[in-house]
Parts: sequence; structure tokens; C-alpha cells
Amino acid sequence: MKRKIYYLLSFSVLLLITSCGPTVQDAIDYNDKIIAIETSVIEKINKLESEFTSYDPIKIEPAWNDAKAQLETSITELEKVEAFDGKTEFKDQTMELFKTFQKQVGTEYLEMLNIYKLPADKYTEIEENRYNELLKKIDNEYQAAFNKFTDVQNKFAAKYGFELKAVE
Repeated sequence: MKRKIYYLLSFSVLLLITSCGPTVQDAIDYNDKIIAIETSVIEKINKLESEFTSYDPIKIEPAWNDAKAQLETSITELEKVEAFDGKTEFKDQTMELFKTFQKQVGTEYLEMLNIYKLPADKYTEIEENRYNELLKKIDNEYQAAFNKFTDVQNKFAAKYGFELKAVE
């Protein structure tokens, strides 16, 4: 009889320990998984923006294609990420950031690329002004989406008890 009580007590303690929810390390691993996916996108977007400074559509177009393809890949990859502790806020906000980039790549960046593809005699002050408007729009949309993303990430880290560190 004592043996049955001991096993029952041991089983109860084991069940209690394993059902306490995710650990801090689990949360860190989840964060790192999402950030790895996000970093792949950021690298391609940064490369695209860098190529725009060349003013050369022959250099810009491959970077645009790479950014577009990476967004598709990363969105698919992020869709496969499970909820964490029954919650999807962090994943969902990352997806919103990706959708913002996807819209920008498909519209604003594409229009900017097409402006640079114009022959020199067709490039006027109107195109220059439109290009600058597109840059402002991209920046404003990105800042809004990124601020929401970082807010959700910070809340996730606070809730699960870990500190975010900048990666250089």
C-alpha cells in the first residue's frame, strides 16, 4: 500500500511539474525562431533598399525579386509556427509586418523600380516627386508596423521573463 501511495505521489508531482506551462527557455526559443524568420526578410529588404541607391534598375530588379521571394518563403514558414502557450499575438504581429512588406514590395517598391526603368528623357520632376512620395509612404507604413511588432515582442518577453538583446 505504501508503494502505491509513493507512486501516486510521485506521479502527481511529475504531472504538476510538466503541466506548469512553458519555461523561460521555451519562450526564448520561440522568440528566436520568429526572429530568425523575420531577419531573413529584413536582410532582403535592406538589400533592396541599398540597391535603390545605385539608381540602376539592372541591380535593383534582382534584389526586388529576392525580396519578393523571401517574403513568400517566410510567410509560409511563419504560418507553420505553432501558437505559444495557446497564444498567437507575437506570431500574428510578425505576419502583419510581413504583409506590410509584401504590399510595399508589390506596389511602392515596384513603382519605384518602374520609375528608374524610364528612359532619361522621360524622367521628369513629376517622377522625382512621385518617387519621394513613395519613399515617405514606405517609411511611414514600416514604422507603424515595426512599432506594433516591437511592442508585441517586448510584451511577450516581459510576460515570459526574459530580456531582449539587440543583435548587431
